[in-house]
Parts: sequence; C-alpha cells; structure tokens
Amino acid sequence: MGSAQTQSKSGSADVQITGTARQMANLEQAVKGLPEVNDAKVAQISSAIANGTYTVDSHHIANQLIQMEQSLKDLPQGADGENADAD
Repeated sequence: MGSAQTQSKSGSADVQITGTARQMANLEQAVKGLPEVNDAKVAQISSAIANGTYTVDSHHIANQLIQMEQSLKDLPQGADGENADAD
C-alpha cells in the first residue's frame, strides 16, 4: 500500500499522503486555473480546415505518442505492483 495509516493514542486515525498523491493534488490545483478550451487555437485550426490548409504532421504525432508511452512507463507502480496500463 502506498500510504501509511496509523492509530494515534486518542483513537483517531493519522493519515499520511504519499509523494505521488501530493504531486497529483498540486497538478490538479495548477490545472484548475487553466481555461478548458483554448479559443484562439480552436479558431486558428477551424480557419485552416475551412481554407483547406490544415495539415497533419504524422511523424510529430507518432513521436509524441511514443514519448507519452515512455513517460507512462516511468510512473511509479500501483499498490498491486503493476502499472495502470498493464494488461
């Protein structure tokens, strides 16, 4: 189990948050302030599609997917000893 829970003398439980949980909470706070949609980017892409000038860089997308996959492999393992993406 990733976090420890102990019983204090008063009978209440003391909970310790793991570093990963703390990092997730910090990231959640950082993301809350961001807009859900980048309106300028949507307008730019919509215009390019309408004008027939929108292009997809398949090599860039493939490289980004590979980089994301490698990053996911570096994440700490779950309590069951397996990564979340393991089948």
